Amino acid sequence: MSEESGAVALLKFFAAATWASVVTAYVFQGITYRLLRGVAAVRAVYVAMIVGMVVMMLVIVVTVGAMNVGLLGHYSITLK
Repeated sequence: MSEESGAVALLKFFAAATWASVVTAYVFQGITYRLLRGVAAVRAVYVAMIVGMVVMMLVIVVTVGAMNVGLLGHYSITLK
C-alpha cells in the first residue's frame, strides 16, 4: 500500500469527482437534447396538422360559396 499525504488523496478525490461530474453532465446533455428534439418534432407535426385543417376548411367554404353562386354544379353546364 502506498503512503501518500492527505492533500494528495484529497486532490485525487477531487479529480475523480470532477471527471464523474463531467461524464454525468454529458449524459444529461444527451438526454435533454433528445427530449428537445422530440418536442420540436411533435410541435412541427401539430402545426402542420393545424395548417392542413385550415386549408381544408377554406376549400370547403370556397366550394360551398361557389355552388351557392352557381359557379359550380350541374346547372351551370348548358348543352345546346
